[in-house]
Parts: sequence; C-alpha cells; structure tokens
Amino acid sequence: MLQNLAVFHVGLQEYDKALTFFEAAIKANPRDVLSYSNAAGISVMFGRLDQAIAYAMKALAVDPNYGDAYLNLAHALTAKGRKEEARRAYMTLKQIDPSRASLADSELKILSESR
Repeated sequence: MLQNLAVFHVGLQEYDKALTFFEAAIKANPRDVLSYSNAAGISVMFGRLDQAIAYAMKALAVDPNYGDAYLNLAHALTAKGRKEEARRAYMTLKQIDPSRASLADSELKILSESR
C-alpha cells in the first residue's frame, strides 16, 4: 500500500512525497528492496548522495542481484566523483542483468571520457 502511494507520487513528479512513502514502506518492511532502491534513486535526484548510497547498499544487502540498486548506486557514486566504485557498480550491473549491458556500457563510456 505505502509503496503504491509512493509510485503514485512519482507519477505526479511529487518526488518529496514519494520519498516519504518509500521511507514509510521501508520502516514497515525493512526487506523491501524496491523501496530502498527507489529511495536511492530519488535521493540522487535531490543531490542527497550519501543517503542514496546508503539506500542502495541496503537494497543490495537484501538482494545482491537487484539491478536497479546497482544503477542507483553507480549514479550516486559518479555524482560524488567516486568513479572507480561507480565503474565497478556498472560492471556488476552488466553481469547480473545482461539486458542492461547497453545502458551500463553507455554510462561506462561517459565515465571514461570524464577523467
């Protein structure tokens, strides 16, 4: 229910409200990998990079094969200038979710060009 409300607010581009509902969903179910990952993505959008990394890492602690968490982690790490760690996150994403290899390769190319 809380997760559905969060997704509803994402659809309305009310990201602050969505984050509040994702956080409530996490509190209700600390193993809610989707809410952790979505909270990470929204935190990146708000520039709350340490918070984003923490949420992504919690998602990965619950499910180490959750591709969206690696993507959000990589975005946060890139924004913090932690390019080698971001590169590793993109490489892991490619390994666990081959359907996202093209996306990961594009992000890796951008990383390598921004040195």
